[in-house]
Amino acid sequence: MRVQMNGLPNLKFPVFVIGPHALTRFKTPRDLLRSTERFMVFTFQDADLLDSSGRLHKVMHYSKIRRSLNPLDWFAPSGPIFRISIDLGEAHPLPLDEAKKKIRELVLTKRWLRGTHWSESKFLEKLQSIRSFDELLANFSYLGPRFDAQD
Repeated sequence: MRVQMNGLPNLKFPVFVIGPHALTRFKTPRDLLRSTERFMVFTFQDADLLDSSGRLHKVMHYSKIRRSLNPLDWFAPSGPIFRISIDLGEAHPLPLDEAKKKIRELVLTKRWLRGTHWSESKFLEKLQSIRSFDELLANFSYLGPRFDAQD
């Protein structure tokens, strides 16, 4: 399934992109389909997309379509902003407990809590208390290394 602005009715927003590099929440289709080149690779490479209804899609392919039409986006501090296209695999339901387990394992294994306001115990307590996908997506927006850190 190719995801472009007119092809998103099957996704319930907000969505998480869960990858080996970070966990990132996108609140709207517009947010999901705009990116800098570096952030696009960082976010979507080897990633899954989890929507608010609990459906998990594999990100099969992602690509730049064109530069943003907004001149302010051409000179963004992190580089020019592009419209992007994402190809997703078939949706598979993911139970909430499995989603929480996947997030917990990634965050703790990758040590993504460093540099955040979350202690490990508070993070685990909050994650355990979550009772819906909407609540899960409302409580976490980004977990991963600082994006502006030098490689």
